[in-house]
Amino acid sequence: MKILDRYIRHTVFRALLLVCLVLLPLLAFVMLADEIGDLGKGHYTLGDVFAVVGLSLPRYAYLVFPIIALMGGLLGLGGLAAHSELTALRAAGVSAGRITWAVVKVGIWLSLIGALVGEGLAPPAAQAARELKAQALSERITLKSRYGFWARDGDSFINIREILPQGHLRHLFIYEYDGQGHLRLSTYARRAHYEGKAWALEDISQSEISDAGVKVRHLDRGEWHSLLDPGMLTLLIIDPHVLPVWGLYRYIAFMEENGLDARAYRMALWGKLAAPLDLLAMLVLAVPLVFVSVRGASLGQRVFWGVLVGVGFFILERALAQISLVYGLHPAVAALLPPVIALVAAWGLHFQAWRPLRRAVPLPDGSATAGRAR
Repeated sequence: MKILDRYIRHTVFRALLLVCLVLLPLLAFVMLADEIGDLGKGHYTLGDVFAVVGLSLPRYAYLVFPIIALMGGLLGLGGLAAHSELTALRAAGVSAGRITWAVVKVGIWLSLIGALVGEGLAPPAAQAARELKAQALSERITLKSRYGFWARDGDSFINIREILPQGHLRHLFIYEYDGQGHLRLSTYARRAHYEGKAWALEDISQSEISDAGVKVRHLDRGEWHSLLDPGMLTLLIIDPHVLPVWGLYRYIAFMEENGLDARAYRMALWGKLAAPLDLLAMLVLAVPLVFVSVRGASLGQRVFWGVLVGVGFFILERALAQISLVYGLHPAVAALLPPVIALVAAWGLHFQAWRPLRRAVPLPDGSATAGRAR
């Protein structure tokens, strides 16, 4: 049986590679067309566009990985069915469950590959793409370092250690210089949020520097007017989908401690936890679909069915995520329901797909009746 597992694994992996070679360039082309719209804004050059697309591609490939698995499974197993190899396996006594288990093993390997891409490669690459685009589009955001984001506003230099959603900042440093380039005022605010047309600062420590010395004062609240607004910082806000699982867990705890809405991050966390099950469900669903929906179908028809079912799964997944955010559906239910539906559908189609064929059995009088094929 190890030979069977290895043969099915190699067949499905070859089909998956073919799908990736076709689908990922198309995905990159769509992303490129979208990014071209920002070309020329600020310092956003064509080289930046290609860099952003290349860095963002692993994240989007990870998002459509279940669709890739479904299409690869349909092509790989469909090729075996077209050459009657699966029929020969059944005739040799290999059960339907055994063939499905071989496909499940392929799904486990693919889940490990997906985890490496989705948790190891995609998050830092996608965050680098966002930061690159933000720095190119905004002339004020000039530097990203391990100490946060640096920006310039007139004669002031601003250092923001943490940028949060909904117009919130943490650990904000403002250094104001006079016309001769001398530091005259240093302000630190533990928290800040945007109200109206100004930033409301909280827990402020301020040092005023003059020839007479340094005067330090502490304020509970203050107001800061700046051309830097939340709209300019939108690209720098941490996207929940570019964080790894452990990063999401820590960030959710951080946001809840600060009274911020963490629903989108909880939904993203459960989505990542359910991702291996999504991929496995799509691959298992391909087994009965080969025999029920596309029996005798051409390569183009198999691709069509794979795209149709995969896109439907993707839409259901995104719709439930939005329902979770708007109507308060538990994120675990929203994340796990699509793969559960796919697995139930695969289980139901399994019996129809592997139902024994019926053939005519001759009777002594020369007539015929239906009998089960042996």
